[in-house]
Amino acid sequence: METRIIETRLKERQEVFRLLAVAEAMQKPILMVGPAGVGKTRALLDYAHAYYQAQGKGKSARQDAFVLETDEGTRSTEVRGRIDIEKLTTEKKWVLDTPIAESEFLLINEIDKANAGLRNSLLGVMNERILFAGKDKINCNWKVFCASCNVIPEDEVGNPFWDRFVLKINVPRMSKSSLLSYYSTGGAESTLKINIPNATELNEVAARLNPDKLGKLVETCYDSLSDRTLSFMPQLVAAVATVYNVGEVKAMVKAVDIVAGSAKSKQFAKLVEPQELATARAMVEAIGNMSDYDTICNQIENVKNYIQGTLRGNGLISESDIQEIKEELQVTVDDNPAFNMDTEYVEEGESVAQSV
Repeated sequence: METRIIETRLKERQEVFRLLAVAEAMQKPILMVGPAGVGKTRALLDYAHAYYQAQGKGKSARQDAFVLETDEGTRSTEVRGRIDIEKLTTEKKWVLDTPIAESEFLLINEIDKANAGLRNSLLGVMNERILFAGKDKINCNWKVFCASCNVIPEDEVGNPFWDRFVLKINVPRMSKSSLLSYYSTGGAESTLKINIPNATELNEVAARLNPDKLGKLVETCYDSLSDRTLSFMPQLVAAVATVYNVGEVKAMVKAVDIVAGSAKSKQFAKLVEPQELATARAMVEAIGNMSDYDTICNQIENVKNYIQGTLRGNGLISESDIQEIKEELQVTVDDNPAFNMDTEYVEEGESVAQSV
């Protein structure tokens, strides 16, 4: 499994980078939804840059990623490509210049404004990874196909086009505290480490998933998700488990949250784990969005007290479940740059998980 090192000035965007990693691992399109100026384009470019650095390719994300700004007037030729005039005039060869097929990272901005012709041109690229250009079928090399919009138009909520994005993520504005932190550090870069599983690892994890729990997942989501999305759920759960470094149940709950929303994920969680365990997971997950060191330390204490008091006190939670919560806590604090800035919370040589 690859561990990708991402350098970014963006704050509160760990979730975005993880979902991009899930999209890369699954090789499925992802849609980022959020207001202008929240860093959707920057996140994709930072993610692409991390890949180029890891591969030693020396490429520039801004130059080599395919970024298309769309509106109602954008023509499908921007996707299908244009005739290479130089080869036509000098070599008498009819060759299409197709940067969308050659690029490894694709971003289609404002896709909600794209006309039907442009969207239709994208379908083969998205689904079959093939660019259909007249009689030509050109293989696409993308690792991440990403699109963005401010909102999905209300009159298009049921449009099958949006269902082709198996992964969707809402990208909110930064919190006020994160903006102040950004000012105080002069916009300094932070470092994130993201796990990127390969296809073999995904298949191995998916093959080990509990069929009874998968059955409850389908029962929960059947009325709200298409067959297309449901067919990808084992692969999505496996990708979440490896990218987020969490156990099977947490991965299933998170996968449901990604594709069906928080209400469905809470409903599913009640079927597969005690409420006390779900509460502990939520407390740990909240740390990932915190940007103040003291606030994080206080929340760790809250988790510690909850584990020692409620979880161990009622006798309903196994030690293996408690250990999994502690491991998730360790991963969450390790991934949060605000906590990594100061390590005085624990004794020298001791991990946060060991202190709980």
